[in-house]
Amino acid sequence: MLKEQIQTLETIGKVQYCTLKNIMEQGFYNAESTARTHLKDLVGRGLLNVHSFGVQVGAGRLPNLYGLTPAGQRYLVEEQHHDPDQIKTSKSNRKEMKAPQDFQHRTGLIDSMLALHQHLDQIGAGKVWTGLYFR
Repeated sequence: MLKEQIQTLETIGKVQYCTLKNIMEQGFYNAESTARTHLKDLVGRGLLNVHSFGVQVGAGRLPNLYGLTPAGQRYLVEEQHHDPDQIKTSKSNRKEMKAPQDFQHRTGLIDSMLALHQHLDQIGAGKVWTGLYFR
């Protein structure tokens, strides 16, 4: 597996879900097309699942959310030696989310969680468990 794909799994495992934009903001991909290809590959391997919010009036097509599957968690634990208690998996098997109005709220929470993790890493605070209230 490529280094960027492992970093993608690790990032999503920190916060449970990410969008393509969140992955691009981490800085380990130079091209969005490469990140998109890697996400598609990880979904195909069963390490990530993808949740679609469809189209929202006035906003158009909303980006997909990618979540770590139990197989993705196993890969991080067994192959990358991560602490299983620090990895969050997607609890939902639904592909199509029924509430597109929740998208902005959910992605706002994810953005905040990623910013918190980046700040904690910068100040050397160590690993802190955080979680989202939605599945």
